[in-house]
Amino acid sequence: MDLILTTQERVKAGDQSIRLPHSRYEGRHPVWYVGQVIKGKILARMSAGSYLLVVEGREVVARSDLSLEIGQFVVMEVQEFRDGRYMVRLLSGRPGQKEEGGEALKSLLHRLGLEDTPAHRALVQAFIAQRLPLTGESLKEASLMLGFLQSRPPGEVPTEEEIATVLHALKRELPPRPEVLQALHAFVRAEQEGRQSTITRLVDFIFTAAPVLREVLAEGQSRALLLQMEATAKALLLRPHEGSAAVAQQLRSLLSAQLPSWAPSYGYGEGVGKGTKGGGHGGTDPTVRDLPARLRLLLHLLDRYEGAGERKALAASIKEEAYVLARYLWGQHFWQVGKGEGEAHLYFGLPVYLDGQILHWGELLIRKDRGAAVTASRDFTVTVLVHTRRLGRLALEIRVRGSEIAVRGKVEHAWVGRLLDSSWCMLEEALRGLGYRLHHPTWEVARVSSVFAPQSPPEAGPAPGIVSVDAKV
Repeated sequence: MDLILTTQERVKAGDQSIRLPHSRYEGRHPVWYVGQVIKGKILARMSAGSYLLVVEGREVVARSDLSLEIGQFVVMEVQEFRDGRYMVRLLSGRPGQKEEGGEALKSLLHRLGLEDTPAHRALVQAFIAQRLPLTGESLKEASLMLGFLQSRPPGEVPTEEEIATVLHALKRELPPRPEVLQALHAFVRAEQEGRQSTITRLVDFIFTAAPVLREVLAEGQSRALLLQMEATAKALLLRPHEGSAAVAQQLRSLLSAQLPSWAPSYGYGEGVGKGTKGGGHGGTDPTVRDLPARLRLLLHLLDRYEGAGERKALAASIKEEAYVLARYLWGQHFWQVGKGEGEAHLYFGLPVYLDGQILHWGELLIRKDRGAAVTASRDFTVTVLVHTRRLGRLALEIRVRGSEIAVRGKVEHAWVGRLLDSSWCMLEEALRGLGYRLHHPTWEVARVSSVFAPQSPPEAGPAPGIVSVDAKV
């Protein structure tokens, strides 16, 4: 056995006796069955060969001859229970794990009743890295979802984005249906690979296609739809030259259009959502509220177009792009809705109109901290990434706790951080008038990447307090 776990009211720490918190101990042993995989974190080294761990919210004592590090996360398999003690084997976090990991994974897959395949191994490693419940049932569901995404032979290793899509769907308790997983995956892949967000591409598409659509959609209902689409595109653009008051309203409309303001029916027709269920946000701009439905209607009208020659070819090209964007847009809604707690965040693309061009200005991520069902007005985290012409990319993480605001950021050049510091006092004064205390920021000079860029999970989990922007998604 690698470790022996036990719970008791008092543990020895050198010459001292420490009483474990009663709320965690509660006078009983945690119920773990033989074969169960559990996860824990090393809190302290109590004495030679004795460690204090927190496992699933309970403090336990582990005795082992292995050398473990404080703060280290470990994944263990229960192999025996005897005399109030659990005999466990390390599956990850073991010294020398790199050499022995293959056999450990093979054994774990066998115990979970799964075939030893590259896909199953990748899923197990991802589950362990993100500390998800590791059961045969959950892995089989994940494997089923992965099968909806993979176009390669089953023997090949799935991509990072495929694994990320499946794990997100599991966390959000989305239905394991091909159309749902494929739309979600298409959105994630588009955000990772493209220089424009889905919403920026959609706005650009509407304005670019409008001249052709005016000829193709010449009838009454079709003409009305086109006018609505153009009004929607205009409402989704930030236009700084119109002044701060106008930009504030534009931002409200832009965010409203991307909020998960309804629960998708998950009933897809040819990969594009058929409808919605539930109500929307009361303050949603009606100009942008029905954007997915308008896209679907546009596709329907283009299907019925009976033109010929060049116009028919142009209509077919527009239809193809509209179909792709509709899928991305539904994927973005799937990213943000679902029954489960999941990542508990909202994502927004920020298109801007500058010098006659529609540009992807940045990304906004709002975290519903500590798994809250809704975003509390005084307890949330905002991550903002913006692309600038002269300052490079900037990433800000703004954490609000009551009246306290802490900021941490990434800049691509050290002088940018100094420039922002020089004007920070104006922000402090403005927020003080609103009842907030803004703390001085800390800047890291580093490569600034999209919140959708694939990230390797930190080995020791997120640090307390503010963590790096890249660890957010």
